[in-house]
Amino acid sequence: MVVRRNGPNLFLVETIMKKTLYLLGAGASANCIPTVGGISSEMMALDRMVFTSSIKDNGSIKNVFFSDLLAKEFVEDCRWLGENGLSHGTIDVYAKKLYLKNEKEKLQKLKLTLSFYLLFKQMHMSHDVRYDVFLTTIMKLNNGKIVIPDEIVIGTWNYDNQVLIALLNILGLFEPSYALEFLDIHPWHSNVHSKNQRPKLFHSNGMAGFATSAFGSVDYYHLIWKRFNNDSVNEFNKIYREIAPGANFTIHFAWENEDVVERVRSSFFNEITQVETIVVIGYSFPTFNRDYDKKLLKEAPLLKRIYIQDLNPDGVIERVKSLTEEKIEIVAIRNSDQFYIPVEVAI
Repeated sequence: MVVRRNGPNLFLVETIMKKTLYLLGAGASANCIPTVGGISSEMMALDRMVFTSSIKDNGSIKNVFFSDLLAKEFVEDCRWLGENGLSHGTIDVYAKKLYLKNEKEKLQKLKLTLSFYLLFKQMHMSHDVRYDVFLTTIMKLNNGKIVIPDEIVIGTWNYDNQVLIALLNILGLFEPSYALEFLDIHPWHSNVHSKNQRPKLFHSNGMAGFATSAFGSVDYYHLIWKRFNNDSVNEFNKIYREIAPGANFTIHFAWENEDVVERVRSSFFNEITQVETIVVIGYSFPTFNRDYDKKLLKEAPLLKRIYIQDLNPDGVIERVKSLTEEKIEIVAIRNSDQFYIPVEVAI
C-alpha cells in the first residue's frame, strides 16, 4: 500500500500488487535443451545420433541416424555453427564476432540455424516436466476458469518454447494461439491487444520458431506438437529449404538493440516495477548480459529478496551482489528437482 499526496489536504491511498518475477536461464530447460557449454558439440553430432534401430534378417543392427532424415542443408549448417561455436568458446562469442565485423549474412544464417535446431530438439525430445509442475502448482480456478495469477511475471533468456509447451500440455489442446487466453508471450503476442489483463512471459532475447518479415510474422510451433516422424520431418525440411531470404528470426543477443526485442525489454522493465521477489532458476548472470541485469535490478525498486536456484549458487550470488548497491536478501536454493516456489507466492 502506498500513500500519495493528492492536493493540500487530501491523500490518495493506492494499493500496489506485490509481484514475483521468475527469471529463467539455460539451466531451467536443461532436461530438454543443451546448455551453452554443450550445444555446439550436439549440433556437430547429428550423424552420430541414432533416431531408431532395427535388427536385420542376419541378426545385425541397422541404425537410422537423424542426419539420414534431416535436410542435408540443415545438417551442414548445424555442423558449421557447432564447429564455430567450439572454436570460439560458445555460439554467443561467435555471434558477437560476426556482429562486430558487420557480417550480417553469416549472423542471419546463425540465427536461422539455431532457431530450427531448437525446434528440432523440441520435436524429438520430451519437454522438461518441471515446467508442468511449476505451472500446475501456481495455477488457480477463477469462476471455473484456469488462470495464472496476475502477480506472477516470467522473464527468460531462453530461446526455447518450454513454457508454451507446458501450458498447452496442461490445457490439453496444442493450439499455440490458444495460449494467448492465458499468457501474453512476448515478442510473439507483442502486437496483440486485449481488454483482459493477463500475466506475461518475456523472452528478452527473442524466441525460436518465430520470424518476422515485411509481410508480417510466422511461427512453426505446430511442428513441436507433431513430434518427430516422417510427416513432420518432411515438412520441417521443406520449410528450412524454402525459408524466405528476408525472414528475420527473432533470436537476438544481449548486445543487439533491434526494434522487436527492444520493445520486449522495455515492456519487461515496466512490468517489474512492482516486483518484491525474484526467483532465479538456472541463470548465471553472464558477462554479456551485465548491463541488462544491472538495469533489471534498478528497475525493481520494491525488490526485497532474491532466491537463487542452482546446483552451484555461490558464484551466481557473488555476481548478483556486484550488480547492485542495494541491500537485498539473497537466498540459495541448491535443489534443482523442481522449480522453487517461495512463500511469497500464494498457491
